[in-house]
Amino acid sequence: MNKVVMVVDDEPEIIRIVKIALVLENYCVIEATNGEECLSMLESNENPCLILLDIMMFGITGYDLFKKIRENERFKNIKIAFFSAMAQNQDIEKGLALGVDDYITKPFDPYELVVRVTNILKVVEGKRHGEVSKENIATETASRIVPGRNQQVHLRNL
Repeated sequence: MNKVVMVVDDEPEIIRIVKIALVLENYCVIEATNGEECLSMLESNENPCLILLDIMMFGITGYDLFKKIRENERFKNIKIAFFSAMAQNQDIEKGLALGVDDYITKPFDPYELVVRVTNILKVVEGKRHGEVSKENIATETASRIVPGRNQQVHLRNL
């Protein structure tokens, strides 16, 4: 499976934390600090399987960037998860109604982030091979509930 994740966020510290968490789980992480950079990278044949997309950025907002990416036939198979501090129920509902594959709120737990990224990509891989159902993912996710922040968790068996 192509395990390239693009993180689009205008906060370098957020990108750094996400990158550490995902690289430790053998993901390749590419970075964009704004919407224009993301589009440029996609046009120059960067091919992530997932984009973690901040909503509140200077220039192109995450909402507008999501729409631009979805309008381009070349990028139709890229999964997109909003990754935002906009954490009210109506914010999450708006994002999901637009059609994103997940909505991850900030502040975030790095361990939970890895589980959610893994689950999004398992659905992609399962669709390619016809072997993963939504029910299986839900059961698997429920069996991996991430403990509280003060507890240690090992994600190597994902």
